[in-house]
Amino acid sequence: FDALEIRRFWMRNTYIPLDMIFLDDKKTVVGIEENTIPLDETSRGPDHPAQFVIEVQGGYTRQHGVGLGSRAEFHGVN
Repeated sequence: FDALEIRRFWMRNTYIPLDMIFLDDKKTVVGIEENTIPLDETSRGPDHPAQFVIEVQGGYTRQHGVGLGSRAEFHGVN
């Protein structure tokens, strides 16, 4: 996204559990929604502004030690 903002997402039309990783403008993790429930329409997201949201397979963040304060790097992305 172009700017920091409170972001919320649901799982409508998503058939697999996902982890949603919310990053601020410095690419620091400010929120994680783990193993979201497929097809659920509950709005989910942190109470902290995020600029980037990465969706990965459910369980990924725990398996790879991703937590609040972790940092991300984007390679090959403008």
